[in-house]
Amino acid sequence: MKKSNQILLGGFIVVIVLITAIHISLYAKYKSGQYTIYKPQEKTEVKGMEQFPGVRKVTLVTLQHVQIQFAEQAAVQKGRDGVRYQLYGDSLVISGGPHQQHPLYITIPVAVTIRSVGSMLQFEKGKLMTLPGASIYLDSSIAVFGEADKSIHLQNVQIVATNHSLASFADSSTVQNLEVLLKKSSLECLRADAATLSIITDSLSGISLQAKLLLKAKITTTPD
Repeated sequence: MKKSNQILLGGFIVVIVLITAIHISLYAKYKSGQYTIYKPQEKTEVKGMEQFPGVRKVTLVTLQHVQIQFAEQAAVQKGRDGVRYQLYGDSLVISGGPHQQHPLYITIPVAVTIRSVGSMLQFEKGKLMTLPGASIYLDSSIAVFGEADKSIHLQNVQIVATNHSLASFADSSTVQNLEVLLKKSSLECLRADAATLSIITDSLSGISLQAKLLLKAKITTTPD
């Protein structure tokens, strides 16, 4: 193997190991209860939002805790240590890492494509009470929809979860039409509800649904 190829291969392996380590740490915190969300009084203190009109794609990379609300346009909280963001045309890329000290608050417009790599996301009810539609791609990430004491109402949502990701819907959250593709990942809807639910999964993924949702769900298993 050429030396240049060895260097590229080594760099690629380092990136994969880093993302995997971050994901394992995030998942452990989530399951142990160390992961907490903003309290209502904390949300009122959010200041210094930078606006990004016209954004249609949002990519989140190695962010340890992101609070997301849906609004008319994209915006990112300023002044968070260890967080960087850059606009490329209609695509907004936000990245973090081990030096992220505090949760990051952002707003995202409707009908967007969201990609998350090695990040933990908390979707909350915002100024838009109902989300018309979104496509969400999770890679080694955790996405929680709603809060323990506040439900979130979604219409058409597509989720692709890969590489040990988790999509979890909190109590009383509802979805009109939910389509999920799982590859070595998990879906949790223990008390949430959906009018229609379609799941494509491999045998290495996990699905946790309440009984009435399991009865009406269309579940298709694919080869690993």
